[in-house]
Order: sequence, then C-alpha cells, then structure tokens
Amino acid sequence: MYLRGLVWKLGVCLPDATGRLLGWFPDNELAGIFLHSPVVVMSCEREEGIRAFAREVHADWRRMPTGQVLTPRSMGVPFLDELERERGPLGIRLLRDRMPVMRLERGQLVSRGTLPATPGLWNRASLRRAEQREFGVLREACRNVTVEELGIDPEAFDGPGFLAALRRRLRSGREYVWMEAGRLVFRAAVSAATPEAVLVEGVYTPPSERGERRGTYGMHELCKLLLEQHRSIVLFVGQENARAIRLYERLGFVAFDEYQAAYFESRRGR
Repeated sequence: MYLRGLVWKLGVCLPDATGRLLGWFPDNELAGIFLHSPVVVMSCEREEGIRAFAREVHADWRRMPTGQVLTPRSMGVPFLDELERERGPLGIRLLRDRMPVMRLERGQLVSRGTLPATPGLWNRASLRRAEQREFGVLREACRNVTVEELGIDPEAFDGPGFLAALRRRLRSGREYVWMEAGRLVFRAAVSAATPEAVLVEGVYTPPSERGERRGTYGMHELCKLLLEQHRSIVLFVGQENARAIRLYERLGFVAFDEYQAAYFESRRGR
C-alpha cells in the first residue's frame, strides 16, 4: 500500500530525495517492487527477488546508505540475511522482529455508544488537520512518540529527513491534531494513502493527557474521517504495546499480518 500510494502521488520516476523505485523482472514479467531509499520498502513474494534487491542495496550503499527497513516479516528475514552475507555485521540498533499489522474496514468502526464514557469528552473532541503555525508542537510530538516507542531520537538519527517528512505531511494535510486551550491532547498522521486504503502512524497522546480516554476518542474521530474517503485503515503496532493493541481492538481493528522493522546504527555504514 505504501508503494502504491507513492506511485499514485509521484509516478514511477521519483524525485532524487525520495529514492529509487526498482522492479524485478524474471522472464520479463514484473514480480517485485522495491523502494531503495533511506527507508527500504519492498513487495515481492519470491525470495530470489528479495535477495537480488539486497545485493543492489549493498552495491549502492555508499551513495544511498540505509537507515531503516520496514517490510512484511516474510520478506524482511531473507533481505537482512542476504545483506549481512554481502556486508558482514549490519550494526542494527533496534530490531522489531514481529509487529502486528491491524486493519479496520469501512463499516467495522464501532459506534460511540459502545465505548467507555468520559463525561463531556465527546463534546470537547475536536480533531482537525494541523496548521502550519503548529509546526513546533508537531515537531515535539513526533520526536516524543519515536523516542517513547523506539528509544531513538529521530533528530539525532536523521534530522533533515525527519523534518522534511514532517513538513511534507503538514503541507499535504496529513497531520491531525486535537488541541485544547492551546495544548496538544492527541496527534496522529497519515503516511501513505490510496483510494482503497490509508496508513496511519505516530498515534500519540502526551503523558499529561492520558487516563481520560483521549486516545480512544481521538482515534475514533480520525477513523470516522478517514473511512469517509478510504475503504480501510491500516496501522502498525509494537507487539509489546498491549495498551495500544487493546485500544485498536476496541475500535474494531483486526490483526492480519506481521511486519519487521530494523533500524541501523548509522546510515553512513562502511
């Protein structure tokens, strides 16, 4: 879905800053699609194609070092295995080996009445697209959610890429916030979209605002908005984050696959 959303928006010839879109063509038929960028993404069912892509990433490492691999676990395991065979120890800072992928289809979102009630909170819930003037608030929220979930400071890891991605989402109306009295109480973002589906990331409620179900109410409002234009919503969640999994299940999400995410110590590599 991420790859299709990229092509939908930019075509197959991507801007240099976005990376290279590669295809694998055994017998002159397209059987695999790969995004070679600081974040590696792939869609290929055949291991030989995945391993060929890993060799390409290794050969071009000096020009395009990899910072993160995000892909279905069935593809990530052979990719990392082949990359390590070519490069030696990879210096992986964090490996999230099994990340549930959850999906909510149109018509499956539960009604408000089935959710635990907090008096008056529905009346105050006001989710909207973020505005340019809120860049500083979003920057802090995006950094905090990454540090909290991964133990990685995205500004130290890849500051220019982190800020550029935030600016793109903000310009395209893909950052959503719920503000009260000038303070952020809920934030979430859309990282990819097609007419069929949308990928949500960075769901965050500041620690000071937790305990009043703002996350549940904010996600319900976001899902209601997105399902008006897309048939399904997809998101990743850490296997260890039982609280988030319960929240998504309460809204109607169902796990359907496992992803793997690998974060490298340094994009500079060897």
